[in-house]
Amino acid sequence: MTGTAVPTLPDPKTLSETQRKVLRILARDSNQVQLSGNGQAPVLAGANALVRKGLVGRGNASHYYLCNHARQYAMDILQAWRVERAAEKKAAEVAKGES
Repeated sequence: MTGTAVPTLPDPKTLSETQRKVLRILARDSNQVQLSGNGQAPVLAGANALVRKGLVGRGNASHYYLCNHARQYAMDILQAWRVERAAEKKAAEVAKGES
């Protein structure tokens, strides 16, 4: 029985901010997500780079989805981003309260 090899998952710090953004978008939705529209060229470029890395699959037109082996990886990136954003908001509130 032959199978396809699962690509190794890269260190999230080696991904561009746009690629991490695409993974966060896809992690929020379990189905295909359409990534198109005005000003979306950088997002599409990031999604296509993730397709080449084997983390994301491409449906028809500009629909993308997370590969099964990358779902938890993307959820971890999303969770880390949420924690970072919460810390930034808390720091901003503290700074606002001190002024």
